Amino acid sequence: MNPNMQRESVIYALCNQSGDIGYIGSTTVNAKTRWWEHRSRARAGHTAPVYDWMREQGINSIEYRVIETLSSDEDIPSREAAHIKAYLDQGHPITNQIARDGVSLEWRPDEKTGLRKTKR
Repeated sequence: MNPNMQRESVIYALCNQSGDIGYIGSTTVNAKTRWWEHRSRARAGHTAPVYDWMREQGINSIEYRVIETLSSDEDIPSREAAHIKAYLDQGHPITNQIARDGVSLEWRPDEKTGLRKTKR
């Protein structure tokens, strides 16, 4: 199997060359694959805060870093939220718009349209 396609559950960070973290994310696919998706969206002009930040920093200068590997039974949204808050508290320029208070926001099945989220 191509090692870049190996499934993994991780919390990852996107960092600039100074080590400042601009985004915390999670994936259950593969961190490198998810990273390539972020780069592609930034290059395509997507307007989410993370992509604006990547373009400001220089897309090619952004790196991804796995900050926690999780087992499949762990609560990924809660761990991601905890990392977002911790790095915000350390002064990193986190662009995440949700979970800034350390509380995860998860989609309910009826919210898949992207219109509303609710704290759990």
